[in-house]
Amino acid sequence: MNNKLSKDWVKYGSICGLISAGTYMLLNVIINIPDISIPHSIIRIAFFSVGVFGVVSVGGLYHLIKKYKNGVLLQMAVLLSIVAFAFFTLMAVIQETTGVFWKESLAINQSSENINQIWEAMDAIQLGVDITFDIFYTLTFILYSILMFNHPRFGKIFSISGFVLFSFLLFFNLLTFPYPPASKGLFDIGPITGLWALVVIIQSLRSIKWMDQENIDTMTKNNNSQQ
Repeated sequence: MNNKLSKDWVKYGSICGLISAGTYMLLNVIINIPDISIPHSIIRIAFFSVGVFGVVSVGGLYHLIKKYKNGVLLQMAVLLSIVAFAFFTLMAVIQETTGVFWKESLAINQSSENINQIWEAMDAIQLGVDITFDIFYTLTFILYSILMFNHPRFGKIFSISGFVLFSFLLFFNLLTFPYPPASKGLFDIGPITGLWALVVIIQSLRSIKWMDQENIDTMTKNNNSQQ
């Protein structure tokens, strides 16, 4: 694969990553604003887009790390990340579907007991999908963190901090299964991991010129030959 195509992947993948992360953070702000005037259809589309842009963003980080060293761990990380963001989209769809059915149940004046049963059943499903996303998502970035350890554009700080953050996130999610850690009084480490990912995206964009260095191909061959 030529260098220009790899650089384009890093560029557009990183942009998609910024859109995905930015949209998710903005939605978290919007839902906490009472009487927001934005049509819910727009909010729904934005919510669904987070996972789609997230899948595309995977290509950027993959090509940046691959430029230095390719291997099984990197390919595993890519596969896990694609599955993770697909499950995020599924979770978003289920959450929105649950809301629609809940409103319809209210509209036809079903008893509060029936409405609660519908809500609890569908909420249990989306919680299950949510933890599935968390498992694939955390494992993805645990692997990426390991791969960053000797990478010239990331190094030990990115690697160790990412490994620790996402390991704790996975542990907390499994500890409070099937409920989110924050709902059980544990520290919500999610926003910190989001900031870490945002810094990684910015660093990826800053690394595009690095990919033009003449010694990159030599470095790649040497690293591939050691596998």
